[in-house]
Amino acid sequence: MKKVACVIIFWLTASLLIEGCSRDVKEDAGEEVMVNLNISVALSDVAQSMTRSVEEDAMAKGDHEKMQKLRVIVVRENDVVEKNDFIGPLSPTMVNDRVSGKFEVVGREWKRIYLFVNEDNEQIKVGQGDRNDALILASFLDNIKVGEVFPTEEVTNLVVRVDVPSGQLVGALPMSECYQVYVPKTDSECKLFVTRAAVKFTFRITNRSSVEKKLTGLAIKNMADKEYYLPRNAKYESENIEGKEYLTIKSFDVPSFVEEYDYNDDLEITLPAMKEGDTPTPIELSPIYLLEGKREGKYSVGITVNGVYLEGELDNLPDKLPRNTHVVVYIMITDKELEFEVNVEPYREVELKPGFGL
Repeated sequence: MKKVACVIIFWLTASLLIEGCSRDVKEDAGEEVMVNLNISVALSDVAQSMTRSVEEDAMAKGDHEKMQKLRVIVVRENDVVEKNDFIGPLSPTMVNDRVSGKFEVVGREWKRIYLFVNEDNEQIKVGQGDRNDALILASFLDNIKVGEVFPTEEVTNLVVRVDVPSGQLVGALPMSECYQVYVPKTDSECKLFVTRAAVKFTFRITNRSSVEKKLTGLAIKNMADKEYYLPRNAKYESENIEGKEYLTIKSFDVPSFVEEYDYNDDLEITLPAMKEGDTPTPIELSPIYLLEGKREGKYSVGITVNGVYLEGELDNLPDKLPRNTHVVVYIMITDKELEFEVNVEPYREVELKPGFGL
């Protein structure tokens, strides 16, 4: 395979198959017409399941990466909340399915539809803007009452934070999206998707040396400590990768008050020596979930092996690392050097060797 500078898997790409709600030309306003709106929601990667296999989906995710609770808030043109309810209950095993709910709403008008997933994971710290206090997201969303004006500014400024020094998201991952759709005068359906508000890092480490190695530390440097809960001004672009079309986030806004930090983890992992004739077998570390963010310069990772700290740059990562991204880093240890190898985009492999050695 071609050697490149890093590995990315675009695991959470936005769906090419999303079918927006009908945007018929709005008729002259008259008496309100009540219609049924069926809202169907899938994970972004499931929504493009024609390009992915069930086996790949099952291998890629744990239950915390799936929808476990889904709230739908529908807001009318006049900014009044029309619906605030749940679709479900959901089973986290429904990774390969869409989930649907039917809502009676006023037809012949535009709506904003907000989707919030896994809101009741209180291990995920949510606040507003640059304020230091945290809020209980489920209670905050419960207090958005039908018939009242939607708190647009407060919702727009919701921010996800990571606690330092642990510096990672734990438990069921937050997911969200917001859509503007037109509901006609007849019953209709919206097929929507949600995206995980996280960047997933996977490390696969192989010891190809003739000496046993002790891995005692892992670092991911220059990450962001905050991100907007809802994608802010995210721009999706279509990419053709090996004959298949994908939508990937190419630009987005980050809070002006974001600060950078280094994720660090203490490990106790033994990498057995490789004997002649052995097949190299990587050891995969538990996934690490961090926030999207902006970075000036390059990201880097470091490991501590047999008491020696080694660091290398991830040259292929964009300066603004978006949510819906799975970064897979392969590290190979030999008798003479330490190498990175790679895996990029939606489940195809590319190898990487940055400048990084003993």
